[in-house]
Amino acid sequence: MKNFIYILLILTFPKIVLANELNLDKTNLYVITPQAIVYQTSITNSQPSLNFNLPKDKHGGTPGWPDFKIIRWNKTISTYLDENRNNKFSDFHLLKNNVKIDGIKTYETSGTGIVVADFVGGGSAQGNVKTHAFILDFNSYIISCSMTSGTKDHEKHISTLKELCFSIHSKVE
Repeated sequence: MKNFIYILLILTFPKIVLANELNLDKTNLYVITPQAIVYQTSITNSQPSLNFNLPKDKHGGTPGWPDFKIIRWNKTISTYLDENRNNKFSDFHLLKNNVKIDGIKTYETSGTGIVVADFVGGGSAQGNVKTHAFILDFNSYIISCSMTSGTKDHEKHISTLKELCFSIHSKVE
């Protein structure tokens, strides 16, 4: 009788949902959204993607940076690396090529650049940005999991990027 009551309590204990699992369209890949960021449904790309930002601030606005993206690209890893190495507007570096995410060979990259903004009412501004990415190599296509931030905020949010990217996992459907 004691065993029966114990089992009954386990079966009726409510499930606790700790994270939000999302599917990257046109793939069998899923990601778990870290608590520090929110999924953005209003951002679209020409490639299948998932986009994330920090939560709204106390004034109701969503900070533009850092932004986090997971994108499926119809290109090979060598094409991706060549395009970024040849970009004269960015300082691109391949950091590691021996990382694995969900058993998939992954490349870690980083780059810095300058963003220029022109304002409708006149004037302009520029800022330094840093991009950090993990690129999963599927041979015929790649998945990039990246963060773009101001150079001063990069280290503050790198752990959230790693939490997001290393949560990528496949499911057989």
